[in-house]
Amino acid sequence: MAETPHLREDPETPGRWRAGGDWTLANAARLERIAAALPGDATLDARGIDRMDASGAMLLWRLVRDASASGEGLQLRDEHAPLFAAVSGICHN
Repeated sequence: MAETPHLREDPETPGRWRAGGDWTLANAARLERIAAALPGDATLDARGIDRMDASGAMLLWRLVRDASASGEGLQLRDEHAPLFAAVSGICHN
């Protein structure tokens, strides 16, 4: 079952934002809107993302880039890391 995507600030760690739900093409418009809330100095914890496709990985890459967060600061599920790395490599070139 599809999970609504979200991006919320961690109440216990100011400046850390938690991403969750399905980051997929089907949710692209919603993801674009919620991504606008991310401040420029945020760190991202994306371990709550249930499903991610290339469009979701690209948006996540853009968030990392725009938030001036280093790729090392991004936390991902192991199963999402290869897709994120592939999209990141394409976007950097």
